[in-house]
Amino acid sequence: MNQSFSKRVEEKYPKLTPSQTALSRFIIENHEEVPFLSAAKLARRVGTSNATVTRFCAALGYAGYAEFQKDMQRWLQMKLNPSQQLAQTIKKKKENVYAKIFQRDLQNLKETMEEISFAELGKAVQILSRSRQIYIIGLRSSFSLAYHLHHHLARILENLTLLDAAFGTLYDHLVKICAKDTLVVISFFRYARWTMETAKFAKERKAKIIALTDSFLSPIAKIADVVLQVKVASPAFFSSFTSAISVLNCLVEGVSLAIPKKAIQSLQEMELKLPQREIWLSNRG
Repeated sequence: MNQSFSKRVEEKYPKLTPSQTALSRFIIENHEEVPFLSAAKLARRVGTSNATVTRFCAALGYAGYAEFQKDMQRWLQMKLNPSQQLAQTIKKKKENVYAKIFQRDLQNLKETMEEISFAELGKAVQILSRSRQIYIIGLRSSFSLAYHLHHHLARILENLTLLDAAFGTLYDHLVKICAKDTLVVISFFRYARWTMETAKFAKERKAKIIALTDSFLSPIAKIADVVLQVKVASPAFFSSFTSAISVLNCLVEGVSLAIPKKAIQSLQEMELKLPQREIWLSNRG
């Protein structure tokens, strides 16, 4: 089977022309409609020519628009909404769904490790370790990932703010954000609107943006200084965050190694003080 559309775009993206880049973004943002548009209609919607659409397909390695359209239709099936995804799983209930979830998680980890840029990971670690203040945002299901990152970084750093949309005070925490600060944004398809608006606000204030997302073509990737792409495919009706957790673990470990003395001191202080509060049933580990 041919590579999926998203995979082709990710590989060819640096070499695409501005017109082809605009086409790819339009397709990502309108993926439910594009598979059923003719080449001429797609060109009109994007405001470009039929020839540009044809060259775009060729640049991605398709034999023509027809092959591109078929691939888009296959790709659309991978973007089913939660109820549609669950309905498909129910139809295939004879399959071992537990094994499929484990297998998909392993595949996500393998593909993420093979494709992620360790140089970009290092750049993200450097930015975090030098930031005056670090803000972290991930809304809806992504909040669990934001909390994971905040919890572990807070063991070695003090300059952290975990953002959420509760009580309408999200922007209250960002009034002092500036060029010396960093916003870590965690956002996956379908991309929460408030997450993107928060990132735009931080960008306007010249803060650095580190994005953990599922595509270099996602909305947040457009404005991020560092993009860390992870695989989140799942046979279930929700995304798998296994590979996302691994990348966040890399960031935490990377920051601790970038500031070893401070990290060790912070951990030692916690080891001395927390047991006194009888937080755990066991103080080992």
